Amino acid sequence: FKYASPSALRMFGYSHDDFIDPDQLTHPDDRLKVLQTFNEISVDPTRVITIQYRFRSKDGTWRWIECNFSNMLSKPGVESFVLNFRDIGDLIKASEELKESEFRLRELIDNVDGLVWAVDMDYRLINCNSAFQARIRDFSGVEIKPGDNFLEMTGASAKQTKEWMGYLQRAKQGEQFTIEHQQNLQTDGKTDEITFRPVFNLKNEVIGIAIVKRDITG
Repeated sequence: FKYASPSALRMFGYSHDDFIDPDQLTHPDDRLKVLQTFNEISVDPTRVITIQYRFRSKDGTWRWIECNFSNMLSKPGVESFVLNFRDIGDLIKASEELKESEFRLRELIDNVDGLVWAVDMDYRLINCNSAFQARIRDFSGVEIKPGDNFLEMTGASAKQTKEWMGYLQRAKQGEQFTIEHQQNLQTDGKTDEITFRPVFNLKNEVIGIAIVKRDITG
């Protein structure tokens, strides 16, 4: 480094008297990404590239940073690569916790007896279990994914879709309820129990609907 700001040094616990070798202090798994970034801004000096990587503090711990790389070699008085960065350790931790939470949620709903799915206010899929995915695949022949309108992929008739719209509208108004729905008596004659639960945000506003459907045929 030709220069490191006092705030940058404080972030990692270094002083101006310390010898700082960026190559040795960059996490081994991230060095190639950093080198590639330097190469890219060398080829095109007009680019400013932002990446996330780990840099070692004086106490030996690795800290996640988000860094903007700029090529100012041609700028008089600077004549260097300039790196501006911020600590994103809390952001990375929150992201990892969210992934863990989503994984646990997926495990939970996959072990529920029946079909489980959640949709937003426009009936676009947010999440579902494997059983629901398999049912949609049987009906439509395609894989449903987040963002798809589940009503368009169920193979339901116009009458059935209208019936479902009525239930969903009730849930959108904040009502939680359970119905029993009897399937075609000429085929398997099964009876399903379907529970509709509105999903609220922190302001107590309905932002979606969670639906659980299970076979209760006696």
